[in-house]
Amino acid sequence: MSVPGQPQLLHRRKYLLETADVVVFVADSQPASVEENRESVTTLVGILRDLGARAQTARGDGPLPGVNDDGVDDGVGGDLDRDLSAPLVIQANKQDLPGALRPRVLSVELDVPVTTPVVPAVAQAGRGVMDTFVLAARLATDRVRALVLGGGKLATIAEEHTSASALHGAMLALETGTSAPVVRLAITDETARSLVRRRANDIAAARSCQLPRPETLLAGHVWPPVKGRAAVATAMAGDAEIPEHAIDWAPDEPLEIGLEGWTLHSSSRWTFPNESAARAELLVTARRLLVAPELVPEGRALLVATDGDAYRLWMLTPPLTSLASRLLDALVRRDVAAATAALDDVATARAAVLSARGTPALPGGSSGVAMQDQRVVLLSLGHGGEGGEGGQPIDEHVLALAEQAVAGDDEARAVLVAACSGTNGRTARPPRRGG
Repeated sequence: MSVPGQPQLLHRRKYLLETADVVVFVADSQPASVEENRESVTTLVGILRDLGARAQTARGDGPLPGVNDDGVDDGVGGDLDRDLSAPLVIQANKQDLPGALRPRVLSVELDVPVTTPVVPAVAQAGRGVMDTFVLAARLATDRVRALVLGGGKLATIAEEHTSASALHGAMLALETGTSAPVVRLAITDETARSLVRRRANDIAAARSCQLPRPETLLAGHVWPPVKGRAAVATAMAGDAEIPEHAIDWAPDEPLEIGLEGWTLHSSSRWTFPNESAARAELLVTARRLLVAPELVPEGRALLVATDGDAYRLWMLTPPLTSLASRLLDALVRRDVAAATAALDDVATARAAVLSARGTPALPGGSSGVAMQDQRVVLLSLGHGGEGGEGGQPIDEHVLALAEQAVAGDDEARAVLVAACSGTNGRTARPPRRGG
């Protein structure tokens, strides 16, 4: 049975892969096709890995063993990627064309597990087609034998898919609605934004407050003195925008104003009746930041300014994208490479925060940390209460957000699984479907 490759037929592809005993991916061996092939293979492996994790959860055990003709575990199939729901074979087609990549080179370019078999072929001439089929049939037989030894009920599986027409009818039922409807919710930019902006913003205060003006800030009212004042001058030149919800790493009881990429925060707790009290809080907050100066972003500033008859403390943050937002954006765009890079940076950030603070937990979790010029920086102040969370481990938080985001979006879930598998085990476990 061939599996459709078009994105709009993802539901058919997923339906077929759920019951596959082996999967053959036919790749164009021309160098110009490598990028497209790699993207398709990555999505395919992500789906198979997700299905494998679900099957293991249902069985309550590990991957199915490989067995030889005597029923003895000898690693056949087990030498392949045992986390997949079915063995994978790559057919390297169009080997007769000039410049075609040899099977071993194609395997490296596609970034498949080193033990994935790659069979050279010229399908138009019939060469390699039967070799691919025989190998796939043997791997499928090994898988079915392993399933039986593991307690699987083949009769139950076979009854539901006795013919091609039955499979086609089942797939059409998904589209015509003759069976229970399947609700599929694609992750969008709006969804991603809402997952990292769940704090109530004090919109009334933001509209009525007096914004700080760089030229009126007194000496001793800006930290750091020189760079801080320059950052304030740069940020305040932008148009102000008041978001409906504040970012998760904002201070308690936040007042948030956007300034064309820069973010200005205050709080109902940061208003003071006199200058000395406001300046004292500025010094306390600066000392909190200096507990880990290597994690302070370039452009971060604290300032005290008048607000009517009172004084208000403000915190300015430069234009940076949190690790949580980077991963969610990659899932929206179905970009496996960007998602993998985000998770690698999560691992780097976790190590840096753990080293500096003695814990990988942060207020706002992965929403409160970013990369700036290849170094880890904290967006949050890094002390209790912000984000309403009391602090969450960065890696756990980012995966929890991602799993929320891909619920109901199989294609985005496949990207997430592929990204988790591409982090060399440093960061993430592949997510498991909750039901």
